[in-house]
Amino acid sequence: MRKSNKILAVLLALVMLLASVPVMTAMAGDEHVHIYKVYGETVEPTCVTKGYTVYKCACGDTKTSYTAELGHDLMGSYIKGEETHAKYCDRCKLQIAEPHNWDEENVKVTTEATCKATGEGEVKCKDCGEKKTITLDKAEHKFDSIVGTEMNHKYVCTVCKASIEQTHKWDDGVVTTKPQCSAKGVKTFTCKYCGETKTSEINAEHTLPEKATSVDDKQHAYTCAVTGCGYAKKEAHKFVVVEGKKSLCDESVALTITCEGCNYKVVTAVTEHDFADVTKYDADNHKQTCKNCNTSIVAAHDWKDVKVTKAATCKEVGEKEVKCACGETKTVEIPKLEEHKWDAGTVTKEANCGEKGVKTFKCTVCETTKTEEIATVGEHTWGEWEVTVPATPLLKGTKTRECSVCGAKESEKFEYKEETDEFLAGDVNDDGEVTALDARLVLQHVAGLRTLNEDEFKAANMNEDNEVTALDARIILQIVAGLIK
Repeated sequence: MRKSNKILAVLLALVMLLASVPVMTAMAGDEHVHIYKVYGETVEPTCVTKGYTVYKCACGDTKTSYTAELGHDLMGSYIKGEETHAKYCDRCKLQIAEPHNWDEENVKVTTEATCKATGEGEVKCKDCGEKKTITLDKAEHKFDSIVGTEMNHKYVCTVCKASIEQTHKWDDGVVTTKPQCSAKGVKTFTCKYCGETKTSEINAEHTLPEKATSVDDKQHAYTCAVTGCGYAKKEAHKFVVVEGKKSLCDESVALTITCEGCNYKVVTAVTEHDFADVTKYDADNHKQTCKNCNTSIVAAHDWKDVKVTKAATCKEVGEKEVKCACGETKTVEIPKLEEHKWDAGTVTKEANCGEKGVKTFKCTVCETTKTEEIATVGEHTWGEWEVTVPATPLLKGTKTRECSVCGAKESEKFEYKEETDEFLAGDVNDDGEVTALDARLVLQHVAGLRTLNEDEFKAANMNEDNEVTALDARIILQIVAGLIK
């Protein structure tokens, strides 16, 4: 029995060896593709450690796949400590602590800090609400007053009486007393910070003007402006010669001589032509001869108006007489007037509410006419609506009204309404509702501006006294306002 078992084991080993030969040959000839299967136990992740699973291929190669840690699952209220707070993890049951998250931006001041001592404040943890006391830095000095001395000024703290001295910062100064020719002046300087002032003298000097005054043809003077002083600084003119135009009569030159320091001026005249003698030369020109040099020139007549012999109008040209200095005369035309002389105008077509009017103007000279539009006047005065096309259950009807002034017409469509003896009290215009328009129709009837028909009168008679008065209109307005039903 044991011998047969050994033989069976040997045969089985031979079969397995022969079966593996093709596989090993294929692996030697082709690239191997791993086929991994789970090998061993899978480790699950925890709050702080990763999980993993090991895989193995038949060839013996292994690989490991990891799963991220789960993180703590904190539950319940915070357990507060001096520097930290903590919560229990519902998964691993550990107590997890972390530093407080102090809210430094929102400090509750319990003791104000001054420039003499630090203060105290209270801050909370943003997470657990734990409180702690912190020290507040000293405050700055309160320098509400400045004490000035001759050379400097001193800031004194109103809390701790500490002081800081600074040298005065003087401004550019203001002349508070102007210097005169007989007395020095004063300039006052002010400290920009404390208001302390100091003064300095300004040397005396004459107050001389910028522009001198001419004395004679040789000199000018700068006179002191101080009353009673009388000082005058004299100096010779500073002449500037400006050459002018040259004379065409005797070739003399006009010169202008001015002083740079004052208003002195000398102008040398030149001889100019004097064409006083004018004689006729021909029908279009005259001749002028200079009295000084006998030079003659021929120029066109210079016509001057003498008198109007015929006035011009918008219809005809006029005439006037003109004359030249040489004695020549002639008659010339005066052009027609460009503008007509219009009368006050006559309304040739009256304006109404539908059409513009026309006003006609007539020239009083040539009888030319022109027209102007007259704007339309007022609103249409409409008559009562008249049904021109009755309404049916399937088709809307048409009603038309006409203006009693201009004859203009307008139409409106209206819905078919079954005739009934029932009516809505206050619905004067029979539109199915009571509005302020119904009250307006009643008031127009009371004022005599319109007459209500039988159905309108019946709807308007609110107090059922068989009369339509302002009281009925008042009741309708109360219904519109919701004061009565």
